[in-house]
Amino acid sequence: MFERIWQRIEHEGLIIKDGRDIRDMTDDEIMDWVVEQQHEARTDRPATPAVPDDPADDYLITLARTWDAALVTGDRHLLDLPGMPVIMRPATFLRLLA
Repeated sequence: MFERIWQRIEHEGLIIKDGRDIRDMTDDEIMDWVVEQQHEARTDRPATPAVPDDPADDYLITLARTWDAALVTGDRHLLDLPGMPVIMRPATFLRLLA
């Protein structure tokens, strides 16, 4: 898995922390960033399931909240959720881009 991630990073680049490209960071800086992300992912888990009908989708809500991102999905379990983050159907997202 990590090999595929690194291949993609090497091919496309990845902008992380403070707008820096990961390819310009030292190994120690990258490891510090990875550890920081792991810590945030562990501590941001909700005490109760964010998606009661499908708890396996909780990580999507956590990621969207952490990164202040919208979710684009056709999954009714997610579309029926009230509140943040913004959750929309692919067709709605495409209309916003037009």
